[in-house]
Amino acid sequence: MATPRGSAAEWAWQRQSVWSKTAGRLKSGPQRARQWRLGLTVMGAGLALAGSQLQPVHQPAGITMAVVAAVVMAAVGVLGGRHSVHQVRQWTRARSVSEAIKSEVFLFLTSTGDYDTDDREQRLDAEVQRLEREAGDLYRYTDEVRATVRPLPAVCDVDTYLDLRVRRSQLEHYYEPRARLMRRRVRMFKAIEVTLALVAAGLAAAASVSPNVGAWAAVATTAAGTVAAHAAAERYELLWIEYSRTAAELRRLADRRTAANAKPLSPTELIAECENVISVQNQAWMAKWGEENNPNPGSN
Repeated sequence: MATPRGSAAEWAWQRQSVWSKTAGRLKSGPQRARQWRLGLTVMGAGLALAGSQLQPVHQPAGITMAVVAAVVMAAVGVLGGRHSVHQVRQWTRARSVSEAIKSEVFLFLTSTGDYDTDDREQRLDAEVQRLEREAGDLYRYTDEVRATVRPLPAVCDVDTYLDLRVRRSQLEHYYEPRARLMRRRVRMFKAIEVTLALVAAGLAAAASVSPNVGAWAAVATTAAGTVAAHAAAERYELLWIEYSRTAAELRRLADRRTAANAKPLSPTELIAECENVISVQNQAWMAKWGEENNPNPGSN
């Protein structure tokens, strides 16, 4: 079934690009802050110990190193303050708007959901405006963001939808590569954590021979704990599970075209189910971010 490209769809596609870019900008601040905190925490611990050990040998150098360590740890505190619940909510909400508009565009192009009507252009226009009104307080972050010029997806039926939206865009370019990336990061950080723990154990064992060397075991232990905390904050393991699960579910829907009970799905039902799987993953991802960054999970 041929689907005309209306101005409402083109406008919605541009707005999706704007919100996607806005979400990326809002995310970059907290993400960079966590990376800097990782490095500076380890550096501060090392400088503090080095300064204390250096003072008996060269007092001015020891004092200087201790002052630098204090400045570094102060920077860690400042960066921690910047990673606020409010910032996390801002970029997750911007991403939510971006993904919601994208879903509406694909439903529109396939004439499914609420768009199997003669007034579907008006419905799409109204829905995009509603989504943007709900995120009205984030408009100030979109002021200088320009949409990427790109054509509408060449989607008009279930086959083109599954090929472009599900297989190419979601599976091949997002979920499967991201799952592999998260798996590599989980393994890398686990290896670093174990290595630092072994180094700490070795340094602690050397304390009987050289107390100064043994004292560095505390630094290695701090480094191991900081690496573990960073990996947990970035949710690498959680994302590996979520991306893998979503990829498997979308792959099954694209290949089998059946519901969870093996019942064949109609084209409309299939598209709706694919969009639901993507939406559920996004909602779970954002809910987990809010849970892990909310100091009082019981509050609204």
